[in-house]
Amino acid sequence: MTDVVTADDGLPATKVGAWTREKHQRLLKYVGITRAVRGKFGNRTYIELFCGPGRSVIEDRGEFIDGSPILAARAAKESSFPYTDIHIADSDPVFIDAVLKRLPQDVGRVHPHTGLAEQTVDEIVSRVDPDGLHFAFLDPYKLDPLPFSVIEKLAQV
Repeated sequence: MTDVVTADDGLPATKVGAWTREKHQRLLKYVGITRAVRGKFGNRTYIELFCGPGRSVIEDRGEFIDGSPILAARAAKESSFPYTDIHIADSDPVFIDAVLKRLPQDVGRVHPHTGLAEQTVDEIVSRVDPDGLHFAFLDPYKLDPLPFSVIEKLAQV
């Protein structure tokens, strides 16, 4: 588990390194370049199995930043082709609650899942449209919680 602090909005946040900004830029670039493709699908799903609390602090700067589920949902909404469904999952129910409070309004139907990735992936895969477009962002704090079976199950849809 990573270090948790109280964020500037009173909810939990995780401590991260400065490199997180680059990771987020890559995520936003991907969401941006897939805009036209998302527009061709009636069902567009964003999946994040390690969502964290949705806000972090860059440890050496003390700067608070939005987390990946918040950034991806906001960017897709602003692109005119938002995700129709957003599946957020984490093993920590406090993190799920924080993300739900931080997600912007009208970003799609939000489906929270609490549990380990190998458990939540089954529920998520059973609920997505097999003919839809799905983007799974897998970013655990370390690789142990991401068994290859999770990737295999996501690849089925």
